[in-house]
Amino acid sequence: LQGEQRQRTSERSFVAATAIVFKQWLFINIQTYATRADADAMVARLSSSSESFGVQPAQVNGRTLYRVRASGYASQSEAEEVAAELVEAFALPKPWIGRDR
Repeated sequence: LQGEQRQRTSERSFVAATAIVFKQWLFINIQTYATRADADAMVARLSSSSESFGVQPAQVNGRTLYRVRASGYASQSEAEEVAAELVEAFALPKPWIGRDR
């Protein structure tokens, strides 16, 4: 397992360097909540994951919503792989993947 993690980290580093050149990062939107407290609770629930999560406020139709996201993915395939792992590990609904601007 450690060898796999090292290889994955090495592959991520290479892909991340490529993303820096092209300035294209992807994120995984885990879930969106009406309250910050609910979003923070989801981040706490996900804390055993090796991924890093944050809460991003967003204005939608005059309301503030709170998106729980993991970000910093350089490729669609990497983001999809991590998203699938999170869905399985935490019994989540399928998240969506977007591109940072």
